Amino acid sequence: MHYSGRGAEAQSSAYAARAWTCIIETGAVMAEDASADNLERIDRAIAYIDEHILERPALEEIAAAACLSPYHFHRLFRSVVGEPVK
Repeated sequence: MHYSGRGAEAQSSAYAARAWTCIIETGAVMAEDASADNLERIDRAIAYIDEHILERPALEEIAAAACLSPYHFHRLFRSVVGEPVK
């Protein structure tokens, strides 16, 4: 992951904003990915990214915070947010 300073904070906030925009306005989230449990996991992942932004957490660490395998987390995150974790 490539995070640094204010740009990192903006990227993390952009993830959160994009996730909720997709969910609320466009309905672009696949039905099976829009469950309350999955959305809570994405929220936990975004919170983890916010809290550890300067440490540049790896995908595996973020996935663990969401209680998902890295593969499933990556797929779910991309489905909900509309882009992969960078």
